[in-house]
Amino acid sequence: FTNAGGSFAAASGTFQFAATSTITGSTTFANVELGNYNNNLTFTISTGTVLTVRGTTTFATAYTAVSFQGGGEVEVQGDVVQGYYAYPPSTDGPVTFLFDGSGAQTISATTIGPYQSIGVTFPNVTIQKPSGTLAILGTIGVMGNWNYATGTLAMGTSTVAFGFPEVNTTSSPQIITGSTSFNNLIFQSSLYGVNLAFLISTGTTLTANNELGIVPDGGFIQLLGGGDIHVYGNIEAGPYSQYATGTASIVLDGTGNQIVGDDSFLNLGPSEDNLVLPNLTIDKASGTVTWGSSVGSIWFSGNLTNVNDTPMIPGTSTVSFGAGYYGYVPTSTSLMITGSSTFYNLSFNSGGTNSGTGIYTIATGTVLTTEGQLQLVANQSLLYLLGGEIDAQGDVIEQNNSNYATSTTAFILTGSGTQIFGGSGGSLYLPNLTIDKPSGTAYATSSPVVLGNLAILRGTLSLGSASSAGPAIFTASGPVSVAASGTLA
Repeated sequence: FTNAGGSFAAASGTFQFAATSTITGSTTFANVELGNYNNNLTFTISTGTVLTVRGTTTFATAYTAVSFQGGGEVEVQGDVVQGYYAYPPSTDGPVTFLFDGSGAQTISATTIGPYQSIGVTFPNVTIQKPSGTLAILGTIGVMGNWNYATGTLAMGTSTVAFGFPEVNTTSSPQIITGSTSFNNLIFQSSLYGVNLAFLISTGTTLTANNELGIVPDGGFIQLLGGGDIHVYGNIEAGPYSQYATGTASIVLDGTGNQIVGDDSFLNLGPSEDNLVLPNLTIDKASGTVTWGSSVGSIWFSGNLTNVNDTPMIPGTSTVSFGAGYYGYVPTSTSLMITGSSTFYNLSFNSGGTNSGTGIYTIATGTVLTTEGQLQLVANQSLLYLLGGEIDAQGDVIEQNNSNYATSTTAFILTGSGTQIFGGSGGSLYLPNLTIDKPSGTAYATSSPVVLGNLAILRGTLSLGSASSAGPAIFTASGPVSVAASGTLA
């Protein structure tokens, strides 16, 4: 389609682009259909071309995809509707859909049902309405940049999903600008192993009033920039999550109870989902936070801050710092944990190579409590836990050929039952150890080493064997003290 000059009368009819084509020359239409309901189509809108649609823009899809290339623009002054079910395209170009109608506008999208189903997928989106409300119904995808400038948004029960390119975008991230309040918000890959990056501009706050989903799908997701994501509902896991990193902050500040690592609301993927998070701040005035037990593990590549010491419900989850699913970790890791928190299983991991280093600083006054197992995984490299306190009510184990782990953190065994501490492939090194058990016995296994003080305040420390631990070669390099209520056997 080429508009080289002359007069084009849009009138009130509908113009259908029914085949893959190149569109050149700015033109105003009454209504436009993009697609033919039968085939995947690509429309190249030439740079400098603006297609203005005064009425309805229809994505004429039927289990098909519509994609856009070129550097042009579609100026949408009316509604956007979806003819039938749609799939996201494999890639989209730098075409921008500009929503700037002065009246009420609606995007109506129908989804198929599976976790990767999206109703209408846009390349770049700019919202710059002088007046009126833009309402979003259903689920839409955005494969390019999002720029919210002016106008009122009505999200209702909708879902907005960023991502989907079937190519890596880490060198050219999607840029999200303008504070926006969503219902459900998803960052998602649509092809196994594709790595995606999203840059949330400094000063931009994205709010998920319902659910936030992070879906790397076998790759990793980077949440970059100086912006924030505020979540009033749950944080949900996607399938085959490997790693999520970045400088953006996720803030849990809903007034009710929230779950980190859920997979039941958005139905994003299979039950083996793992949730991988960059920085997380918990800043709740009321309610609790549950570490979701319906996911495999919850991994942190960034800092964890619990501002108000919000009560934690650990369930049977595993929370790991410094690593990702399938063992992907950076060479070195340095994270900060602030605010007392309770976990079931808790794991600290060093760098991903023999020369890597894992450094975890636990803020002064912060107490981390583990009801299940505390795992120290040095990967034949260096693991440091600095400051704070860890109260272990279960076992303390080194794993995966860890041959060196040291720290200044206070380690206290506080469980009321049997506890085991030691190595499973190397030696467990602790800077200090306090036994403060109201009942039960702590058994040393393998070759644990306490480099500093060993204090037995309450309960029994046994060097014999438990049902799952053989007799230990126990090394206490510093002073040993046994209180009247303690026993060394």
